[in-house]
Amino acid sequence: MRPILLATVFLTGNIFFSQGGAAADDKKKPAPTVAEVSVANWEQPKELKKGKDAIFWVWYENGFWYLRTTGGKDVHRFQGLITVTGGKLSNLKGLGGEKKGKLADQYVFNKDRTMLEFDFRTGGQWDGLNFAVDENATAMKFELKVDGVARPAQVKIGKDGEHPAEADFITPARPVNKTPAAATGKPKK
Repeated sequence: MRPILLATVFLTGNIFFSQGGAAADDKKKPAPTVAEVSVANWEQPKELKKGKDAIFWVWYENGFWYLRTTGGKDVHRFQGLITVTGGKLSNLKGLGGEKKGKLADQYVFNKDRTMLEFDFRTGGQWDGLNFAVDENATAMKFELKVDGVARPAQVKIGKDGEHPAEADFITPARPVNKTPAAATGKPKK
């Protein structure tokens, strides 16, 4: 039996999905491992390219978090939940996504602004999100799936595209590079 999927449409046109009614089969599965990630350089990945393989790209730069998905030749489904500890999320902006049709992308904060849930279908181009965290935030938890499966080899973090040990991972809320970038306070496109 599968969990029940509830959908709520907000005025922005985005849809928020939440799961309820976990099935008995779900209790038999071990809880996913959550690894803490340490990255040398959190800046934009140097090999980020539109249309390249089915990959999650995650980086932190100039006070903003960036998440991009590239789908390669085929359309892939990218789903995730990003949770902040100790603070709130802000300045959410979706980029490159489809707004209508069967490939429409969805993303939304929860009412407390502590979680960001998204569901993208990405093909030859890219989809993405930019967001920030407030000064009280201490950590970020990313839970990422490609085509419904946690695949850490398809997650690249920071300038060198480092892979986390698990697709569910924790980072500092405002990571620091070994060689800090000049902060502009403006998000990239």
